[in-house]
Amino acid sequence: MKTGRANRWATREFEQEVKTGHLHFIDWLDFEEEFRKDFMPLDSESAAINVLETTAYFQGKRTVDDYLDQFRDLIYDSGYTDLKTVVVKFHRGLDRRISTALTGMTYGRPSDMDPEAWFRLAVWMDTSIGHLKCSKCASGHVGLINQESIWAVGDAINSLLM
Repeated sequence: MKTGRANRWATREFEQEVKTGHLHFIDWLDFEEEFRKDFMPLDSESAAINVLETTAYFQGKRTVDDYLDQFRDLIYDSGYTDLKTVVVKFHRGLDRRISTALTGMTYGRPSDMDPEAWFRLAVWMDTSIGHLKCSKCASGHVGLINQESIWAVGDAINSLLM
């Protein structure tokens, strides 16, 4: 709570303590209630659903791990419980290269009712693509990963799962 809105909130609370001689909060639950009231959106479920209906949550240049952290928070806040919906939203937001490789899998494809399996596979795929980039750069090749490299990673996954 050292910067921004949190800093201003904390400063007000501490100034109140100096004036009155005691903290504004009776106990931890009281603090938690005030904190939620001041920092949580009035309707976090609607806010999360609205984000999931746009491209704002998409992976972009982030790692799958970073994307997944935000995605899990949004799914939790949205209240989405249909597993297939979760998988579809997850695929939709993934980097196109990773999504293409995952949807092109012919063997070992996780069930669309198992988001956790898709999450693990996407993280593994992202790590594998990162290793391909590094090995190509180390060997003097320059450029982005091409579709052939992506399919090679997909083939490697398939062979591991057979």
